[in-house]
Amino acid sequence: MGRFAPALLAALLLAPGAGAESLCAVPARYAHDALAVWTAPLSWTGEEWTVAGGFVAAGFGLYTADGRLRRNAQENRSRDTNRVSDFGRPFGDYWALGGTAIAWAGGEVTGMKRVARFGNLGLESAAIAGLTGFIVKCAVRRSRPYAERGRAVWGSGPGIHSGSSNLSFPSGHSETAFAIATVAACEWADYPLVGTMALGLATLAALSRVNDDKHWCSDILAGSALGVVTGLAVYRRNSATAPVALRPAFVDGTPVIALTAQWPAGR
Repeated sequence: MGRFAPALLAALLLAPGAGAESLCAVPARYAHDALAVWTAPLSWTGEEWTVAGGFVAAGFGLYTADGRLRRNAQENRSRDTNRVSDFGRPFGDYWALGGTAIAWAGGEVTGMKRVARFGNLGLESAAIAGLTGFIVKCAVRRSRPYAERGRAVWGSGPGIHSGSSNLSFPSGHSETAFAIATVAACEWADYPLVGTMALGLATLAALSRVNDDKHWCSDILAGSALGVVTGLAVYRRNSATAPVALRPAFVDGTPVIALTAQWPAGR
């Protein structure tokens, strides 16, 4: 969680358009939005519960296959997969947070409202998803793959005193990457290539954690879902439009969860 503080502080200090008002208002907004994210299931529609059920079903399926998927990933690990992992990993860590903070500050300085809004809400989404993930990690205490204790070891990982660095579920990199990417997809829904690229880079960040043997596949699905849901919720609460949504759909008769985009003409 400590990695969010420098990025947030930098954005607040460098963005004169935000200034002292944001320094006072941002913590309260974060708190209100976090509470809204955490209590959102109380008012979900049937469609939203269907999406949630799809994520749970997919997560359970991955959980049952975690051991086999880990073995396959490590047996096929190579210099090339490590290179791809090295490229993708920063999009879920400090580089992503720093870049998002710079976008917020730079957008405020230059008057580029969409860039500033992306940076502002992207950083908030990553922070809320990160806090939520940290709480879950410390509650369930799943051991990481490299600990060689098996996929089903819960409740016996390092305690909260050690932070979340040795806890596996959910993946923090996946949370951060998909929270920021989802806000980008929302902000530039009228330019689908932006969302496609952002979500593609987030996917690389998530998969890098399996290649590096830091997370189980079910960890990265949970982190990715948390990031997407948080990014959508934060964007909806702080923007006049919410052009991106998660919806159940069918592709060639197979049920899937689709990220759909709609935007008003002339946006």
